[in-house]
Amino acid sequence: MSALVPKQTAAELTQLLAASPTPDNALVCAYLQSLWNAAKGDRQLLYRLLPADFLASMASVISAGGEAALLKDIEQVKDRPVRRRLALLSSDPGPDASADGIASREIVAAGYQRQNLTFVESRDDQGRLFYATTEVMFGPLLFTGGDGAGTVTHVAAVMESDTTTLRVLAVWQLATPFQVHSGETVSLKAGTAQLGVG
Repeated sequence: MSALVPKQTAAELTQLLAASPTPDNALVCAYLQSLWNAAKGDRQLLYRLLPADFLASMASVISAGGEAALLKDIEQVKDRPVRRRLALLSSDPGPDASADGIASREIVAAGYQRQNLTFVESRDDQGRLFYATTEVMFGPLLFTGGDGAGTVTHVAAVMESDTTTLRVLAVWQLATPFQVHSGETVSLKAGTAQLGVG
């Protein structure tokens, strides 16, 4: 499957970068958390992932208020777990898929819920880096009404914090849509969905 990564307009990007990372700004918090996760606790690596002006601003806070004051403020910040999940869709969310657009196109069935998503780093025959999903299992699913079945046409990767969808990471269109009947499970085998780099 080829991936469609929803575009982000210049205005949205500017707003994101200009906004203060307050607890209400879930997208910024999630972005910084993802950088910290990528750095795996290596502060030097994290520094290289952040803008120099941002780091200088943090340093000025420390010099003005002292390390103890900064640590006291940090202790008041609640942990915000960020998860990547995979969703099954019954129709095309379009090229500018939004969190609301994804939710309105998810299949409706008892036993259905988005599943945790893990990417594994791989390389193709030419040595190019890409990320492939591990196996993901949904269900068993129970459909009510109609013919007791649902059709899956797309899958979407989203980033969530608590119960809030923060961002659509990618959408994949299935080469062949398939029907799921009540009582069945849906298994997406490892490597079914891939994200290329560059």
